[in-house]
Amino acid sequence: MAATYSTQRYADQFQEEVKLIVELKTGANDADSADVTKALISAEGVLGESVEFISKEEALEEMRQEMSDDIVLRDMENPFSDMFRFSVDAAHFNEQSIAALKQHIESLEAVHEMHYPAGMYDPVFALLKRVQAIGVAVILVFVLLCAVLIHHLMRMNILAQRKQIRTMQLVGGHSSFIRKPYLIRALQMSIMAWAIAGIVCLATLLFFAGMVRTELSPADMTIGAVILFILALTVCLSSTWVAVTRVLNTA
Repeated sequence: MAATYSTQRYADQFQEEVKLIVELKTGANDADSADVTKALISAEGVLGESVEFISKEEALEEMRQEMSDDIVLRDMENPFSDMFRFSVDAAHFNEQSIAALKQHIESLEAVHEMHYPAGMYDPVFALLKRVQAIGVAVILVFVLLCAVLIHHLMRMNILAQRKQIRTMQLVGGHSSFIRKPYLIRALQMSIMAWAIAGIVCLATLLFFAGMVRTELSPADMTIGAVILFILALTVCLSSTWVAVTRVLNTA
């Protein structure tokens, strides 16, 4: 779960940090820039807070800072024009959505061209999806193994007390009465198992979140805790129920 969660978070964060560029035509004024800003902010999928106006002077200065050792850049003529830099959310970071956005933005009179890294990051996203799929498979295998292990432990615990169960049955104890203390004990064990698993999973998630520099969502953490609790409760109670029933039926 931690690997899947972190991989998806990292993929989404990576997509939302990719910058797209809108290059304005030469001679575009402040009114044109305001129109482009409004169009970008209102466009579907664009992260409004990421929209940033970069003047041609600022663009040249950024390039000079990145290539400070190149003497030729000091006296070169500015090749840039005013531009906007922005990002889109992960759900819209795909060829179809960006192509539609490009067509919409380039229809504005002040826009010369919109640039975006078409297909450049596809291998990265394919690798992340593969890692996520492998993570899900590993998680399912571990869940299955844990469920089988818990089932056998609960069954062995009940079988070790089969004489007590048969004694209660011989003195007239009803099946529901006999099952009750064992189910209560199973409930206590499931809560303890859930607490331990929750602490381990939270520590693992915090570790992976620190590696990919992302924040944990309280909603996702709550959902994960609920799923863990349901799994622990279901496995422990069902295993105890089945084990006690078998002993009662063979008595």
